[in-house]
Amino acid sequence: MRDPSLEPITTRRLGRAKSIYHDMDALLPLKRGADYVADTIKLSLGPTTTTVLIDNVGELPISAQDGTSIANSIKAPNRLEDIGSHLMRDGISTMSKNIRDGTSTAATLAQSIIEHGVAQIATGTNAMILTRGIEAASRAVEREIRSFSQPADTSDTLISVATTCSENAALGERIAEMIAHLGPEANIGVRAEPVVGVHPFYSPGMQMNRGWYSPHLTTNEEGTEAILEDALVFITSSVIHGSETMGLLLSKLASYERPFLIIADDIDEAALKVLVVNKTNGAINAFAIQAPSYGDHKLAILEDIAVFTGGKVVNNVTMALSNIGSELGDNLGLATRVVANRRESVITTGGGSEEQIKSRMDHISTELESITDEEGRAMLRQRWGTLGKGVGQIIFGAPTEPERRELRRTLEKTIQVTRAGLREGVVAGGGIAFLTAANTLATTKWADDEQAGAICLTSSLKRPTEQIAINSGHAGSTIISQIYDLDPGYGYDAITGNYVNMKEAGIIDATSVTIHALRIACSIAVNLLKTNVAIHYAPSAKWPKAPERPVSN
Repeated sequence: MRDPSLEPITTRRLGRAKSIYHDMDALLPLKRGADYVADTIKLSLGPTTTTVLIDNVGELPISAQDGTSIANSIKAPNRLEDIGSHLMRDGISTMSKNIRDGTSTAATLAQSIIEHGVAQIATGTNAMILTRGIEAASRAVEREIRSFSQPADTSDTLISVATTCSENAALGERIAEMIAHLGPEANIGVRAEPVVGVHPFYSPGMQMNRGWYSPHLTTNEEGTEAILEDALVFITSSVIHGSETMGLLLSKLASYERPFLIIADDIDEAALKVLVVNKTNGAINAFAIQAPSYGDHKLAILEDIAVFTGGKVVNNVTMALSNIGSELGDNLGLATRVVANRRESVITTGGGSEEQIKSRMDHISTELESITDEEGRAMLRQRWGTLGKGVGQIIFGAPTEPERRELRRTLEKTIQVTRAGLREGVVAGGGIAFLTAANTLATTKWADDEQAGAICLTSSLKRPTEQIAINSGHAGSTIISQIYDLDPGYGYDAITGNYVNMKEAGIIDATSVTIHALRIACSIAVNLLKTNVAIHYAPSAKWPKAPERPVSN
């Protein structure tokens, strides 16, 4: 029988606008498009990978080792194949936004699931039944991984997580120590300066998940940050309405001849315009941010800020301005430094007294003892940690811009992954968590409509470990067969070439990264394998047809 993957793609055109592809005619090109992305990303899996240099027309090339940057630079040469590549790119982008790490693992795993799935569909397996089995097996793997996850309850474990993520022992140790000190809700900023290397430090401060209202309020040349030094802080729980109210507020604040920050429930368009015009004209050195959170939590956080800065929350700004007069200063707080970007703001070293801050923290602790709602408890813990331990700052620099960009990505990724390890625990790295779970799946009895999908996923769970071995210059199948003969928890150290106890060797992944990679991989594969019909609109210029490639069995 002729291999259906070798048949040419047939095209049925409806008018001049669009083309429709059915069954394998649709599925095979989509698979090839996903392969274009995965074939490149999986080369970055493991500790022995090299840097990918990406052309950036008209600007400096992008030096990248992360899956997201690599994926976003890839475009398939055929229109229908590019739809498949887009499915893979979108899944990788989602993985990056949620957890920042594990993108290469997700792409490698997704490609293998798709490969096995397409082969089964080509032999007559129903795609809907197949994907139902993949989803059921995925849930079983997730439960199994959680069952052998262990808490990151020692400094060595946390350092191992950070080192595995950053692939830099010194960098991993610094970030792990900072997060261990500040806690899993650590407020850590990353800032580029004209220095060489990485320089972490702590400072008392509060971080808020709100950034500046307008990019016109930024202070650096790139238009990415707004910074104030030795600033006054005006806090109000009301909305600032209208140009007249904002004009009056600015005139009173400007009379103190110091930079100032405005934190308000909201600022309407007319009021914001007055603020932007005065800032742009150089009449004031100030910016505004929206009050963090929502509802009762919003007011509580505003009061936290007031205690930290030594100010007061003004409940009705219009009435306050008409009545306070020259006594406005009694309501103002102080901040040694305020830094805001589009997403968040940090107030460093407020003017509040240690006694008031401690009293506020004791009040939050009392609330924690009486509240049972988990969301409310999480909010209280975050508020307590912000008031009590301050913020961390990592100053970094490198000789060239591509190196600086890559270092920033590494720092931000490592911070997030190490936090995740502290929150949700860790598992053995190097793909060993998947191999351990695969052993359980292999002995599980599945319903008839789940069997094909379970086999598909079980066969794919070894691929991350195989690819790590391939990237280190060894035969993946040989490494896998050797690992199967070892005790549980042992795996392949790609740097030394030895078989080791992964946790004792410090090769550890955050549990949440491993589980997210599994979820994303299965989601990408299921979306593609379910496709029975694909429609694309023909571009004005004809796309070249990509060469046919057989399905690997």
